[in-house]
Amino acid sequence: MLYKGQTEKKINTHITTEDIMNANTRTQTEARIDMGYETSRFALNTGMGMAALIGLWGLACLIGGLATSGAGGMLRGFVTAVTGS
Repeated sequence: MLYKGQTEKKINTHITTEDIMNANTRTQTEARIDMGYETSRFALNTGMGMAALIGLWGLACLIGGLATSGAGGMLRGFVTAVTGS
């Protein structure tokens, strides 16, 4: 019902892509972490890293021994270490 002197207002109900892009959204995320799994994963990765470092150190020592005394000297030294003579 309109009174004297009032005009009817039209409401824009058309939603544009720009309106959608400018809309604020609020999202909430929740993360559940299994501490036992994460701890064992960290321990496993640390152990594997240490094993890799020890393996590289052993390889460096083997290369150094081969460079110093050659393959024959390394084999002779190994047999002496195992047999004791």
